[in-house]
Amino acid sequence: MGLERIYNFRLVLDEQMRRFFPEVQGKYGADFRKAVEERIRKVFAPLGGFIQAMSVSKREIKMTWQEDNKQPGVQPQNAALLSGVNPADGLLLLELFLSDEPGNAELLYALGTAYSDQNDLERALELFTRLVKCAPEHINGRVAKGAALLKAGKIEEGNRELEAAVRLAPENLWAHRTLGAGLMLLNRYSEAAANLRLARDMDPQDQQAWFEYGQALEEMGESEQAEMAYGKTIEIDEFSEIAEKARQKRVAQAEKKIYYGGERKM
Repeated sequence: MGLERIYNFRLVLDEQMRRFFPEVQGKYGADFRKAVEERIRKVFAPLGGFIQAMSVSKREIKMTWQEDNKQPGVQPQNAALLSGVNPADGLLLLELFLSDEPGNAELLYALGTAYSDQNDLERALELFTRLVKCAPEHINGRVAKGAALLKAGKIEEGNRELEAAVRLAPENLWAHRTLGAGLMLLNRYSEAAANLRLARDMDPQDQQAWFEYGQALEEMGESEQAEMAYGKTIEIDEFSEIAEKARQKRVAQAEKKIYYGGERKM
């Protein structure tokens, strides 16, 4: 069995991309090129295959790489999983694969998600915007963009994106759950509760949906129903971090009942 698909990568070494190469700090000429080449070979080592050619200048990297069909076919969007424990290696791999297929929806989604996880929301939103433009039907991409907008403090814009996702995919649990969280940020608790209830019904074991549903109910003054939702959150997995948050909510509710119920009198 021989070598299969050939990829052609081109990465412009602007300020954003240079951060993936801390080894080049203070290096020039041949030392700069050597440091970049060694880094590239290191991140590609887990993928196998064969680097046919590599050209490095201070402005860009050009590289041709062949996939080895002795190993399972490379899924570029999963390249970060092959890079070990260093998130920067995964991001660099994904950036290189995207340079070969700039319109690949799954790569745009994977890379945008990776940047969002690293709180680089500017780059994440750039990628999600490209994704939604080239693949409007990519619902998870729309939801991810909406979630990143919420994370960046662009609440109205994020909710508009999430509302579009819900219209396109009314059975998408993640879309309803994320929209519910976004609506709560605008104090639209009744609408938030409706979306979170749908998410909860779609997956009765979704702890996040139950917890946020409880929060929305509590804000609406539905304390008994909120307590029930927090109880269900704990029941699903009592040892999780979110279960601990639910317990704290129940304690706070109990203290509020004692105070306002007249048991604490001055």
